[in-house]
Amino acid sequence: MPKILLAFALLASQYFGTVLACSCPLSSSPQEEAAKSVNRFARTVTAIETISPPRPGQASVLEVFFNDIRSLLTGKTIRR
Repeated sequence: MPKILLAFALLASQYFGTVLACSCPLSSSPQEEAAKSVNRFARTVTAIETISPPRPGQASVLEVFFNDIRSLLTGKTIRR
């Protein structure tokens, strides 16, 4: 049954041609749009911090994050 549906979908896609999911009206340049915009965000950078890489044997921030996600999904505690 799935093969028949796949064949039908392929044939239908060739028959119908290009289909646009949505269309947007042509807009003006980004500068003109920004000038018309009411909401803008402009701030000043007050500090820049550098982040050092983890020490050997220490888990990286991403590794800790993904281990936490795995723990939530599986219900098991993942330790390094």
